[in-house]
Amino acid sequence: MNFFNFNEFVNQKQVLFNSISQEFKNSLEDISNEILKKSSNVYVVDKIEGNIVVCENLSTREVENIQSFDMPKNFKEGDCLVKLNGKFVVDEKLTTDRKNIIKNKFDRLQNDK
Repeated sequence: MNFFNFNEFVNQKQVLFNSISQEFKNSLEDISNEILKKSSNVYVVDKIEGNIVVCENLSTREVENIQSFDMPKNFKEGDCLVKLNGKFVVDEKLTTDRKNIIKNKFDRLQNDK
């Protein structure tokens, strides 16, 4: 005779939830990466060295040195910048999304150990 094992049910539900949740996170990450690859006007501030801002073009992966006076006020390392009509603008949402993607990757690496 088979009896319903509640603990086993809860464990299997959690395993399924975790796998779906991770697949969903991976899909979102893949979509975000594809969007970034298609935009040649998106940069990430790598570091600031005096009047020079070292940025990575997310499309080409090339590093570019840009004069700080071409940058918006209050930008910082790690910010995503979009170049519109020759001017750089901080994209707060893209910056937050990118930081979350990096955090999720780091968390996955930690969990795989």
